[in-house]
Amino acid sequence: MPLETEVKIKINKEDESRFFSVFGTPEFRCQENYVFDLEKGYVRVRYENGKYILTYKSERQNDKFGSREEIETIVDSGEILKILRGIGLQEGAFYIKDRASYFANDCVVSLDVIDEIGTYVEVEGQEKEILEILEVLGLKDREPEKKSYSEILKKNRTAGARVA
Repeated sequence: MPLETEVKIKINKEDESRFFSVFGTPEFRCQENYVFDLEKGYVRVRYENGKYILTYKSERQNDKFGSREEIETIVDSGEILKILRGIGLQEGAFYIKDRASYFANDCVVSLDVIDEIGTYVEVEGQEKEILEILEVLGLKDREPEKKSYSEILKKNRTAGARVA
């Protein structure tokens, strides 16, 4: 299985301004995410631009960024949600994310906005190139978030937390 290496860092308004100065004004697209938890990892169905994308992500490895195996495929319809529920998977989380993505230094660099938990920069690629992007964005010394968005949301929803 392909190994996904990415880093996700929560950012503030100052960081966001620096991101815009590097990448320009973002063009966001809306993504609806349905997450089904597994014993080890999870399955996600993402709806974006009229397409459904089915993704399996293994549990995170214990490395610097928490890499994980990932398999992704486009499916024809939202019927995949009925199938997953029909085979007994329980939906662990649903969230809507606005994402703007860029390609730089052989990496995919995304700005993610989720109303409940805030704004994050996510960089996916090889470790060396990821660190170079983080350096340019002034984020290299920040502690990466190793939890998935659904894990962060579940924790916040349980705690009753809100983003200021």
